[in-house]
Amino acid sequence: MKWQRPILNGLAGRSELVIFALIFVICLGLGYPTLQRFDPRDAQPDSKSYYQMVRGEDEGVNPTHRYRILTPALAAGVLALLPTVGFVEWDRTFLAMLIVNSAFTAGAATLLLPMCRRLHYSNLVGGVAALLLVSSFLVANLILVGLVDAGELFFFCALLTALLSGRLGWLVPLAIMGVLAKDSMAAFVPACMVGWCLGARKGDLKTRPLIHMAAAALASIATLVVGRAVIGGPATHVPEAGWQHIASLPYNFLECVVFVVLLLTFLPPLAVWRLGRMPRTLLLASFLPALVGIALSAYWAGNQNAARQVFDTAGPVLAIAAAICLHDVLAGKA
Repeated sequence: MKWQRPILNGLAGRSELVIFALIFVICLGLGYPTLQRFDPRDAQPDSKSYYQMVRGEDEGVNPTHRYRILTPALAAGVLALLPTVGFVEWDRTFLAMLIVNSAFTAGAATLLLPMCRRLHYSNLVGGVAALLLVSSFLVANLILVGLVDAGELFFFCALLTALLSGRLGWLVPLAIMGVLAKDSMAAFVPACMVGWCLGARKGDLKTRPLIHMAAAALASIATLVVGRAVIGGPATHVPEAGWQHIASLPYNFLECVVFVVLLLTFLPPLAVWRLGRMPRTLLLASFLPALVGIALSAYWAGNQNAARQVFDTAGPVLAIAAAICLHDVLAGKA
């Protein structure tokens, strides 16, 4: 009909807004079970700490989670704005966290569009990549169940977008906000910058970009140090580095790799056919932090953490490569 054409033409010029709204609503649906059907605190003990942080309750909060303040702070603001509806039996605190995490996840998925354009692919490929990212097993079962990994996913994806687009002035603020979302970003940001430098061709790295990248790496570490000094409490639990623990590291590392492969489901098998089309800088900037995440999880024997951290760092690139693969197969270019 003629009246539909102006509306569709208007939406065509706002592809990022369309994708963000679509993915945001999808994420709300994926995270709905946390509002009524089950309590994430029973399945994910970490979510108990974040739940209490949103409600402003310090008692019982895991000391190592107290530094991940961004998502609980935003959720607390959303919670203050949510009306109390008597006939709706939803947990308002988990609803506030779901809204924030859905926004972060939708924001990360939306950033895949400008990333694809910088790689000379269409918005169609970017849209498919966004849908593949949010269709991952990890999104519905871990990212949206009252945790804070969605913030890490968004800010790491934003870092990659800034590096690809040459907007290096954004690196420092994104690094700072990323660490406030989850402290593991203090390890991932330096690894990302090192990976980008290792992947760059000789002569491509100038002094100014190097300064921006070094500043982002230092800012991430400084944010972690200052945050822990201000908030106080123990930094983290460090396992005793005895022979028994050291001997278990290879097994833990292998277990983490197996969990990563299983929980990422369809992304690696699709992406592997088109990873060769990704710039070397982007691959190393994504996969080096992913290896750091696996190594850290192996040291702390946290296989589920490894899957989440690999998804947050390498997931966007895997989703883009998988979308390119699907596009080529459906277009008969395989």
